Amino acid sequence: MKKELQKNWNYFRFEELRVYQKAIDYAVWLHVVTTGVTLEHRDETGRLMNAASQIAFLIAEGSMRNKSQFVHHLKMARSQIRECVVRTTICQKLGVLSVDHEAYSRGQLCELSKMIGALGISVIKIPVYHTEDEDDFTIPVDDCKEGGLSHPSIE
Repeated sequence: MKKELQKNWNYFRFEELRVYQKAIDYAVWLHVVTTGVTLEHRDETGRLMNAASQIAFLIAEGSMRNKSQFVHHLKMARSQIRECVVRTTICQKLGVLSVDHEAYSRGQLCELSKMIGALGISVIKIPVYHTEDEDDFTIPVDDCKEGGLSHPSIE
């Protein structure tokens, strides 16, 4: 029973990351804001949407890898943020995004960049443990008890 609880706790753990949730929220916001774009600007908004979606995808994909690969995926996510900044500016100059939308987008991208940078630093600093049946980061139950972390299998 304990092992079953632990498995449920580890299911898609990247969804618990605030930066992942923020990246998803940003991509959804972009979709809403760019809905109804004229055919002549669809290519550019499509590229912007793709770059925004890649931020969340790279966080999710990297979280399932080892520590150095996770950090590499986080760096790639920051590259996608820079692409979003460029494409946001282009969309604003084309009249697809308003000046206010561009400012909001830049603010969200700046915040995402800082969050990803902080996550990358924390990943480098913490010890990582792997179990044989997982391909995700896990912290032993004993470390959770000592560090005050919550874990469903700790009673």
